[in-house]
Amino acid sequence: FQWRGSPVHEAGVQVRPAVPDYAAQWLTFQGPERLLAGQSGAAVVEVKNTGALPWPQTGTNAVRLGYRWLDAQGNVVPASGAQTWPVSRQIEPGQVATFRDLVVAAPAQPGAYRLVLDLVQAGTWLSSRGVTVMERAVQVVAPEYGVVWQVLSPWPAWLPPNEVHQVDLLLRNTGSRPWLAGGRTPVHLAYTWFTRDGRLSEPLDTFRILLPGDVPPGGTVTLRGVPYRTPAALGNYLLRWDLVEEGVTWFFRQGAPPLEVTLEISDRSLFLPWTAQASHNQEGTFLAFDGNPQTAWNSTANQEPGMWFQVDLGQVLILDRFRAASPGRGFPAGYRLKLSTDGQDWHLAAEKDQNWSNVDVAFAPCPARYVRLEQTVQPSWTATWVIGEITVSVAEAWAGADASHYAGDAGEAIDTRLRTAWNTRAVKQRPGMWFEVDMGSVRRIEGRTLEHPTSQMPRGYAVSVAGSDRTWQEVARKDDNWGQVDVRFTDTAARSVRVETSNSSPYHPWGISEFVVWRASPVWLVGRQRT
Repeated sequence: FQWRGSPVHEAGVQVRPAVPDYAAQWLTFQGPERLLAGQSGAAVVEVKNTGALPWPQTGTNAVRLGYRWLDAQGNVVPASGAQTWPVSRQIEPGQVATFRDLVVAAPAQPGAYRLVLDLVQAGTWLSSRGVTVMERAVQVVAPEYGVVWQVLSPWPAWLPPNEVHQVDLLLRNTGSRPWLAGGRTPVHLAYTWFTRDGRLSEPLDTFRILLPGDVPPGGTVTLRGVPYRTPAALGNYLLRWDLVEEGVTWFFRQGAPPLEVTLEISDRSLFLPWTAQASHNQEGTFLAFDGNPQTAWNSTANQEPGMWFQVDLGQVLILDRFRAASPGRGFPAGYRLKLSTDGQDWHLAAEKDQNWSNVDVAFAPCPARYVRLEQTVQPSWTATWVIGEITVSVAEAWAGADASHYAGDAGEAIDTRLRTAWNTRAVKQRPGMWFEVDMGSVRRIEGRTLEHPTSQMPRGYAVSVAGSDRTWQEVARKDDNWGQVDVRFTDTAARSVRVETSNSSPYHPWGISEFVVWRASPVWLVGRQRT
């Protein structure tokens, strides 16, 4: 028609290749072809954006790199620690994304696998939308040393010190090496104790447990009545069990996880019969030691000086701490704590004129059968006195105390009597004075408090601890001090505690009315109503 003069219509049209929104060309993979089961390997990946849309680094449409494992049948196999990685920047069409220092976690079971690298967006694999993936064959092999632990008898809540106990264990050999029971390099079971802060602890001469026979890869062995000795010092510990190929290696050094359990070493006694008396609400006194935190003794009258609550422990015990938990604002606004062996001769162990919390008092180990808590302050608010649960801590008596000056009076600082005190008398404070307590045995401690007569606090001090070998370790220091000495430190095993002055006072001596050591794992005694 155009040749015969008919008009035509013309329009410009842009023709582009059919490119999907998301597409990828995998360029480079540098990674392991062989991995130990459950272990990880490093990889580097390069992939080119051959789609029409950019790959954002952030936002709801962010594109990330991920991976998954397929077994020989094409089934997805989970791997602990699998993750995804973001692109380093927005990758425009035609640009290359490089992923360095990738960490690929292998499946837990040995076998032949395919490692599938895939892009992911909003939690969905882009391969589900037609984007290509990269696959690599990877052989996952068993490590030489591997063990799976099963405890056949439950661990106790606590264990007494310096005793031999037993446990039943089942061990599975998940490594590629047999466990030989004999020969020049047999495999033995062993254990080690560690303190809460990770330090090696006694007993160091731990048992070696022999295997009853060789254990091949994949095999199991049951060990019953396996003995182990507890530490002599009270406290919280980590007990680690491991296998050792004698003369070669410990299994944990080859990546095999040891069996670790946290245990409290204590000589506590529980649930002794108590009785109590009180200035108010005598009928409800048993609620302060009935073992139920939801019940409590209540004075039923507003707090006022002169109120008291007294417990008869039933026998003379060596005490070194007292706690009275008070729900809400039922704590005493002020208090005195008194101790007695006979209920007649009382001595003041602790006092606090302004109190805003539960009563928690430590003191030097002291024989007592009766404990009396007295309310001493009229609070500015309206509140009754409430005691939810009372507990006391029992201990062994200390061996004694010594001092650089007037050592014959040192016992007055550890007699649990606030009205008596040791001091340097007419000798004014100067650096190098010291006071030392020998607790008689190694104990785990975490703090030290000094009560002192007026103006006789140390102007500067250093606190050191030592074991039975008398090797001193400094745990706290303050060279400019004007208040009560109350320090806390990482719990440590010690037999002796020493405080040494590090500053001077031209006017005042140094004095101690009570030398208090806070144990890291008190031996709590819990009372029950006597029937």
